[in-house]
Amino acid sequence: MALEPPFPSYQIRGIIGPRPHFTLSDHVMSKASTLTQQIISHLSAQGCYAWRSSTTGIPLSDGSWRSAPKKGVSDVLAICSPSGRTLAIEVKIGTDKLRPEQIGFLANIEHVGGLSYVASDFDEFTIWLSAQKFV
Repeated sequence: MALEPPFPSYQIRGIIGPRPHFTLSDHVMSKASTLTQQIISHLSAQGCYAWRSSTTGIPLSDGSWRSAPKKGVSDVLAICSPSGRTLAIEVKIGTDKLRPEQIGFLANIEHVGGLSYVASDFDEFTIWLSAQKFV
């Protein structure tokens, strides 16, 4: 006999389970999402084609996850005109640290002539961006 949870369930991408509880990490994720959106909006206003790079794994029917095809891809990627230069921005809030795959991705972007930045504050990001001559 299956037991019913004493709280509402939710369904995302065909997976049914208990409603998640709010945690401190949810609050940190909210700040990261807000900063990510601010950065994308600002880059777009500066004439860049910017987007959020989603590298979340994919849930499988057996309850496991398939990892993203490329680990370490930055949170925000942009191509800026008129130079066409690539920009990779990794968003880190609080105690969140760069993983080795992320460090490698940022280094690869710089190796091919792009720019990379680790953002934890919107104002600091805009100051850094305004100092770049390609935007």
